[in-house]
Amino acid sequence: MKTKFSVNSVEYLIQRFPLQKYEKFQAWNASDEYIINHIINQEYHLQNKKILIFNDTFGALSCALNSYSLTIVSDSFLSIEAIKKNLLTNKISNEKIIIQNSLEPIDSNFDLAIIHIPKKLKYLEFQLQKIRENLSQGTIVIACDMAKNIHKSTIALFEYYLGETKTSLAWKKSRLIFSTISNKEKKAQNTYPSEYSLKDTSFTIVNYPNVFSQNKLDIGTRFFLENFPVVSQFKKIIDLGCGNGVLGLIAASKNSEAEIICTDESFMAIQSAKETFKKNGFQDSGIFKIGNSLSNFLSASADLILCNPPFHQNHTISTKTAKIMFSDSYRVLKKNGEIWIIANRHLLYHLVIKQIFQNIKVVASNKKFVILKAKKTK
Repeated sequence: MKTKFSVNSVEYLIQRFPLQKYEKFQAWNASDEYIINHIINQEYHLQNKKILIFNDTFGALSCALNSYSLTIVSDSFLSIEAIKKNLLTNKISNEKIIIQNSLEPIDSNFDLAIIHIPKKLKYLEFQLQKIRENLSQGTIVIACDMAKNIHKSTIALFEYYLGETKTSLAWKKSRLIFSTISNKEKKAQNTYPSEYSLKDTSFTIVNYPNVFSQNKLDIGTRFFLENFPVVSQFKKIIDLGCGNGVLGLIAASKNSEAEIICTDESFMAIQSAKETFKKNGFQDSGIFKIGNSLSNFLSASADLILCNPPFHQNHTISTKTAKIMFSDSYRVLKKNGEIWIIANRHLLYHLVIKQIFQNIKVVASNKKFVILKAKKTK
């Protein structure tokens, strides 16, 4: 796996986070190289000026463009940690670099905005709205991604919120998008967060745009709720990878005495969960923590963990994150504590969990999903 990233004869060490002994995937793609080379080779006259960067996944953009004044915006705790670590590894001073999360307000004084196009179209729309609302007319916006991920709907969003938009020729199967803020007659309106009613309940679920399943409950979580554990005997319950907090909310509604902790690596997920609890009158029942899996939790501290693990990191399909979650869960659970997992059948998570837990059971399954219960017996 390649870790040396070369720009203008300068070599950077760029690694994914969290670090894995046998990492298969490199920490950047061709579109990162394309946009960096374009900016360096074009005469944008950016020296001593300010660049806004959205969605630098692991720090390739931040490291390569470190000679400029940068503000980096990310919704991912893991990405922010990766950027910090890669800047440190490459001995890059962060004096001119501001890193902030996706929900913090952005400054209006930028000369160039860069977007590494996110997987979720709704999240891209949210970022374009922020650009349109805050940046000055005439500001240049350049976006990048692999060509297969750039669709007519992607271009349409840039045209609607910013103005005239064009694309580059493809290079190494990647492409750039160019816009200049000019569309004054079309006002951007921030339409987030969104809400939907949870079927067969009185609950309302709140979603910010980078959270999975925007408009209705996904079918995997619905299957989980149909086979939800009896939680009355548990004192401390963790909703791991909480998203909008729906699993934690249901646990809180079924056990008013339990301490419910919702944790995720997405800032928008944590905010969605907070607002979901508040919207339904459970604001005093939940604790909300941003972080990398359960790395900041004490060992043997939880009775029950509920988990709907992701199997994508951006466009990369990987079960690595889920495996970390399962290992962390074993450490954090008390003796006789349980983890309940909903997963796509084809991922074969039971084979992974058997290597970690001594006791595993299939609670329910259908053609697409399986619900697993694992118990820590030692």
